[in-house]
Amino acid sequence: MDLKSKMLVFFIVFQSSTTFGSEKEYHYTYSHLDDSRLCIMTVNDVNNRTQVSFRNELDELHVSDIDEYGKTIRVVIIDGQGNLKESIVFDYDDYRIQSNRSNQKSFRLKKNIYVNSGTLFYMLGIMIGEGLDSYKIKLIQPDNRIVDMYFKRIDAEEIAIGDNPIASIKYEMGLIGLKSIFWPYKYYYWFSADENLLIKYQGISAEKDLVTLQLTGL
Repeated sequence: MDLKSKMLVFFIVFQSSTTFGSEKEYHYTYSHLDDSRLCIMTVNDVNNRTQVSFRNELDELHVSDIDEYGKTIRVVIIDGQGNLKESIVFDYDDYRIQSNRSNQKSFRLKKNIYVNSGTLFYMLGIMIGEGLDSYKIKLIQPDNRIVDMYFKRIDAEEIAIGDNPIASIKYEMGLIGLKSIFWPYKYYYWFSADENLLIKYQGISAEKDLVTLQLTGL
């Protein structure tokens, strides 16, 4: 890893572990087959901006910087050994997405375009704050492909976190178009009705196994 990458990793990790404003931390249990692991999401608000970090089940650190309008400015992914794995910068003036893998003009940079990373759970919470019943979104995959997805409200449900029932709204996500024929699986998200905080997620792994992520504590 070159000096520039090392400095970027140090800056991101330092910023993610230091409180510059109001910071909240959420703990989730990741379940896949017989495996269960801890994931942590941290939200830090400062100077009209938000930094969200998500430590996933692989011990990767996913970090997103978000501006005061809820738009992604940058997404950085650091692997479990502290090495820079992915860096994507959103340039809204030049209509450009720049990554450490490639520079690409015209990524069809539009309102609901997101990086498929752990911080997507937070970004979807911002999106549903608009109050619509359905959305069309674009997800940037690790290989820089963009896939079109739908995201729609299903119904209100209560999710029990320990002994506490939490009023939640269930949403469904799936592929749009011909790709849905080859991958017909659906992904489900439950967000709290009051704060749009992710309470639970159910999806499908690459091996087509059920994956669950559920809030366990604050």
